[in-house]
Amino acid sequence: MIKEYGSRVLYKECQAIDIDSGELDSSEFKQLVNKLKAALVLQDGLGLAAPQIGVSKRVAAYRNEGEKDIHTLVNPKIIKTSDEMWSYHEGCLSIPGMWFMIERPKTVTIETYDQWGKLSTIKGEEMLGRIFQHEIEHLNGRILECQLDEEQLASLKKWNQDRYSKKKKRKK
Repeated sequence: MIKEYGSRVLYKECQAIDIDSGELDSSEFKQLVNKLKAALVLQDGLGLAAPQIGVSKRVAAYRNEGEKDIHTLVNPKIIKTSDEMWSYHEGCLSIPGMWFMIERPKTVTIETYDQWGKLSTIKGEEMLGRIFQHEIEHLNGRILECQLDEEQLASLKKWNQDRYSKKKKRKK
């Protein structure tokens, strides 16, 4: 189950994975990676961060647009962004059905471990760069609403009020 907008876990900075302690070999870590990948496939998304499934750890899963292979980011951090910006409609699995025009750096370079502990530097352009930025924001306790202008934020708040009202009616 994906944690949705307003869920407290989405607003907490995530705990780093201890690469040197053997945490990557633990059954808990392996289960987390499997759950992330399964949820990403089920939701047909491009990226998913651990807090979106209720786990406050610096782990995310992603796939390149049009590909089936799912990759894992462990303790990712942005090390470089381009000055050139790129606007695109962006959604979030924690805000289902909502899309916003968001401007972000067109290219981003990250440093990350994979699920086996291999450190690498990855350059993401356009959509892949956007995925990296979005998922790292989740790991930093920020969600898409932090990127919205006033009009978009008002739209999100109305969506949330409508959603809450519908849930309340169903409970009656």
